[in-house]
Amino acid sequence: MSYDLQFVSSISATPTVRLDLRAAPWAPQGATTFGMAELRRAVVSTLMVDGDRYPAAAYTNRTITLVLQIWDVSDDDTAAALQALFRELDRPRNILRYRPGTSVGVHFRTFRTTPDAVTWDPVQRVVTAQVPAEPFALGLRVDLPPVIVYNDPAEGTTLNSNPFFTTSLSASGWTGTGGTVARDPGQAHEGTGSLLLTPDGVTATVTAQSELVPVTAGVVYRASAWQRCAAARSVSVGIGWYTAAGAFVSSTLVATSLAATTWTEVEAYGTAPPTATQARLIGGSMGSTPPGSHLLWIDEARIRRSGGPGGMCFDISGVLGDVETPLMFEHGATALISSAAPKTMIGIRRRGTVTDTVVAVGAEELTGLGADTTLQTHDGAMSGGGDNYLRVSFSTTPAMTHRGGINWTGTAMRGTYRVLARVRRSDATSVIRMRVSSGGGAVVGDPVVVPLSTTTRLVDLGLMAVPSCADPVVDGYSGVEMDMLGGVGFGAERVSGSGTLDVDYLLVVPADDALMVVDWPDGGAGTDPRVRLDGTAGMGYVLTSGGAVRRADQTVQIAGAGAIYALPGQVNRITWARSVDTALASADSLNDTTTITVSYWPRHLYVAPVGS
Repeated sequence: MSYDLQFVSSISATPTVRLDLRAAPWAPQGATTFGMAELRRAVVSTLMVDGDRYPAAAYTNRTITLVLQIWDVSDDDTAAALQALFRELDRPRNILRYRPGTSVGVHFRTFRTTPDAVTWDPVQRVVTAQVPAEPFALGLRVDLPPVIVYNDPAEGTTLNSNPFFTTSLSASGWTGTGGTVARDPGQAHEGTGSLLLTPDGVTATVTAQSELVPVTAGVVYRASAWQRCAAARSVSVGIGWYTAAGAFVSSTLVATSLAATTWTEVEAYGTAPPTATQARLIGGSMGSTPPGSHLLWIDEARIRRSGGPGGMCFDISGVLGDVETPLMFEHGATALISSAAPKTMIGIRRRGTVTDTVVAVGAEELTGLGADTTLQTHDGAMSGGGDNYLRVSFSTTPAMTHRGGINWTGTAMRGTYRVLARVRRSDATSVIRMRVSSGGGAVVGDPVVVPLSTTTRLVDLGLMAVPSCADPVVDGYSGVEMDMLGGVGFGAERVSGSGTLDVDYLLVVPADDALMVVDWPDGGAGTDPRVRLDGTAGMGYVLTSGGAVRRADQTVQIAGAGAIYALPGQVNRITWARSVDTALASADSLNDTTTITVSYWPRHLYVAPVGS
């Protein structure tokens, strides 16, 4: 059996071995153990209630017992071997690599061993050392593939396989009804081609649709496509909903009048019906028996989950190890380290079915609109498509009142959130205040003054519990989580002046697990290409092109959680609000993206099986 027990220089696949305790003259004995981290609990009890409660718990350090025998060497060589061991045990920090015959090993980060914790039996030539170590064994660093996070919550991850019609994909994934579809390299809104839909001239409704993609009932999805028609006419885009067996349920369509030979973006939002588990993107649909000459080109045709991964959030799954592990985020520094000095808010949801949670709620999704609050026609500076923002005029009711909200049912959205609203004022002098409210209309938050600027920005409205009432969470002693009815909305008032308030979307950042607010430093990034939020060290810092830590004036300040931890065996959803409460318009552009690389070290209680 291949077996490793070594003091090494670092946790890597090819470390420098400082002392090999499996090589002559050393022979580990059966009494060698690696202990187990003890779970220490805070205990709360009262004579008024049976039993104790454990409001908090944390692992303590472990103690590794090394029992090592020296074989078949002279007394002088024995003394030299002992000295080499004592030097390793006396290091303030050391790394002990342990692989008990498994394909992969683990690493224990050890502390200095006191002299009275080491004994030497000169007759048996056996040394016993009690070595203190951190609670968990560590695996090799895992670097996840980079993810692109859009500063627009409507820009979720594309679900259909072929949205851009590149040469290699041709027209794969697309079918036509009442006509034919083919890739046309002669027309493109972007890239090198588009999808051409040619009507057969006799069918009443002609469509081009994608393959079926999975959806979740009750969740809002966004369909969008750029369209160009050879004739001026009405063309629709939308979503067709289907059951798990492939039976058609219903469709959501939005029609737009296209000018001839002009590329136009068309968008539609739809909520998946209760029986729907699949959907097709309807990239283009023409009714009224279009003639064969009404050629329709389609490009950048995508179906996305509104407020889902890609749009201000991303998911991490398949985390290795036994227990939660701190994450390390690294991304380009240039966009964030500038005179704008924006703040970034980061939260995580780790419990339940996080793929059913919502990160952002567009203004067009809010219901129960209050006084003086109306949905406005499309504005490219606002997120989403179609009528995509609310305007509060305060013309009849300037006092604080609920202006709009959304309700959720089930269990996915239960929790506490930091609520932010993306807003725009019509002037910089009127005093306007906002409060967070429940989806049903109760205004529950403290008033927040919207900064005196016409810059579009994210404004922090504070904390909101969903549901906003007494919540037992589970049904009695059953352990079964109860459904709830709860939601989020906003209230607004105009204290003085005549200005109006535009609301783009509400962002709900999970705050009941870990919430981090990062204050980036002022000043140019220069040649420094990367910034790192290091959960292992609980700090942020800037790196130069050579990987060195940047000078002191580039300090990254972190408020709230010092680290974001991910759980193994669970999808972990990270919400990333890039620019919070910044005064510069350029710092909150919907077109901004952040490419983030996530790394972590798996943490094990004892050993590491392959793939864990």
